[in-house]
Amino acid sequence: MEIIRTLLLKLEQMEMDPGSMRGLSCYRDELKIEGVTGEAIGHHLEMMIDAGLIHVDKGRMINGHEIYFQRVSWQGHEFIASIRDQEVWKQTKEVARKGGVEAIAAVWDIAKAIGKAELKRRTGLDI
Repeated sequence: MEIIRTLLLKLEQMEMDPGSMRGLSCYRDELKIEGVTGEAIGHHLEMMIDAGLIHVDKGRMINGHEIYFQRVSWQGHEFIASIRDQEVWKQTKEVARKGGVEAIAAVWDIAKAIGKAELKRRTGLDI
């Protein structure tokens, strides 16, 4: 999940004109993550595509190691919003680890629950 979070945050920062695409390789600096192989990055990108977190031109993917990135999806932005705060992310990882959870949907549910608890703690709002 740490790789997916890192990739989503990197992709979110890429400025793109509406309707444009950007060719990205798992082996170039824009997607590199220290200590993570290009193959692992490619695998995680494929999972992110399958989960609907990012939009790519699937007709132009090359062996899962190069993608033509279009944009982070609405669902991807919602996921990022849930896990952006470092404290919420730290708590989310701990709860997921204790529960043996690795599925994106389950981690997202955990993050949302922790985020709501943090919001209540910080503001007193109960949503």
